[in-house]
Amino acid sequence: MIFSIKYWHYRVLWVLVLWLLPSCDNPMEVDIGPASKVSKERLARMNRGVNLSHWFAQTSITTERMRTFMTEEDFQTISALGFRHVRFPVDPMLLLNEQQPENLVESNWREVRRALEMMMEKGLAVTLEMHGSTTFKKRLETEPTFRTVFTQLWHALAIKVSDTNPEFLFLEPLNEPVMNDSRGWQVFQNQLLLAIRSGAPKHTLVAVGDMFSSLDQLNLLQPVDDPNVVYAFHFYEPGTFTHQGATWAVEAWPYLREIPYPFDAKRMNQLLPQLPVIAQPLARAYAAEKWDRSQLQARLAKPFLWGQRFRVPVICAEFGVYRLVALPQDRLNWIRDVRIILERYQIPWTMWDYSEGFGVAIRENGKREVDMETVRALGLHLY
Repeated sequence: MIFSIKYWHYRVLWVLVLWLLPSCDNPMEVDIGPASKVSKERLARMNRGVNLSHWFAQTSITTERMRTFMTEEDFQTISALGFRHVRFPVDPMLLLNEQQPENLVESNWREVRRALEMMMEKGLAVTLEMHGSTTFKKRLETEPTFRTVFTQLWHALAIKVSDTNPEFLFLEPLNEPVMNDSRGWQVFQNQLLLAIRSGAPKHTLVAVGDMFSSLDQLNLLQPVDDPNVVYAFHFYEPGTFTHQGATWAVEAWPYLREIPYPFDAKRMNQLLPQLPVIAQPLARAYAAEKWDRSQLQARLAKPFLWGQRFRVPVICAEFGVYRLVALPQDRLNWIRDVRIILERYQIPWTMWDYSEGFGVAIRENGKREVDMETVRALGLHLY
């Protein structure tokens, strides 16, 4: 019954979206209010982006990795593919001296600065975001003194980057916060934004909702009293499709395979008896919800309408499909549909990720090969 109600909720919203969008060829007219001072040029630079995972975060990080995992050749390729923007995850523990958070770990800061300059020299805009581990975010959730330490770190970091071109560097306080408290997160995020703003008065900042930067939590935010802020969400819906085969977060994900997108009743009926018992509830829920482009568009209407309500710019900072077991054409279908919908809503997008599990490029034996089918699904091509 729950799934039926949810399904019809999406369908009703889809009827409204169809009414709002009479032509597939015309994008929505986005109304950014006079209080926002984020220029159209900066928003354009935040579009057509890709995330740089597992470089300065999410892995064992050495000086050699920081210097060699991504190279100038990679950024030449990224630029040549038509990407304008890269989102640069950095583990805050690389920079944090917990006893003196106002003093960054200088050797690691120099590597971050070198990477920033290398990317911007290739004409790419960069979002620098603090990509804390699960343990790091748990401390932020439970330790008020650690929140103060992190705020001091960001103030020091903002001063360090304040001399960079604000047209090409954007600052995001924390990737996918998990405070389990929407209001508590908003209070803390506001403190972070104020600390960053005091150190970097001209740079555009990025605010997100709680609980993994979800679009539903974005809907609960009140815009901050700062006209130079954009609001971001991440989109991986439905997780049963986008994270099939993934070995983290949800116990049943590793047992899912060959989930079709768009929903195909014949394929699902053939697949369901073959899946392990642990995967059956998620797969059957997916079958009941019948995910297709209309479902995606109904969901992505939420951040668009929130942005219109407050007349502030909204971006999608992550979206993608884990490559391990998703069938290639299904993965491409989903990426293409999400990208097209975001562009119709004039929501700048940044895909997750460049060359790891969700990648635009496939990395084998230390070498990267661009997957041109993924590039085409993103509406890009090699120049």
